[in-house]
Amino acid sequence: MIMYPMLSNDFLQWAIAEFEASNFEKALVAFETLLEIQDSDIYGGVVDTAVIFNTGLTAYNAKQYDKAIEYYDKCIAMGYEASSPYIRKYLVYNDLGDMENAEKVLTEAFNKFPEDQGVLLQLIDFYLINQKDQEAFEYISMAKSKDENNFSLFWAEGVLYMKQSKYDE
Repeated sequence: MIMYPMLSNDFLQWAIAEFEASNFEKALVAFETLLEIQDSDIYGGVVDTAVIFNTGLTAYNAKQYDKAIEYYDKCIAMGYEASSPYIRKYLVYNDLGDMENAEKVLTEAFNKFPEDQGVLLQLIDFYLINQKDQEAFEYISMAKSKDENNFSLFWAEGVLYMKQSKYDE
């Protein structure tokens, strides 16, 4: 039916407008309705994975964290945007103060995308902030082996040594 793609487009435009206006609750309603339309047997198309990701982003901004996690998990299952849904999911857990799940998501992302420097740096930052010095040292060493000209890694390592009063290192 030709009406469904047009209706789908209308909801997409509404969702974008509300998101850009920072009306995240309304944008979430629009995105979720759009997903329902796209998932309908009548629609005849496929669900747009970018819409799923943006629905998760909208849910995050609306502080509807359970929904954000749900949509990011769908993106992860579909392999959409490589490490990006993992990082977004990490941010949800971080905002919730759930450091156990935050660490778990980052290590999952690292195990799946070991060459992704962004994931590696996020993991190092997590360990630095959460005062897990030994883990930070390990990942800094890995990062330095991949990017030996990244001076921020040497700085972070130096900060860790200072915390331990190992000034010569």
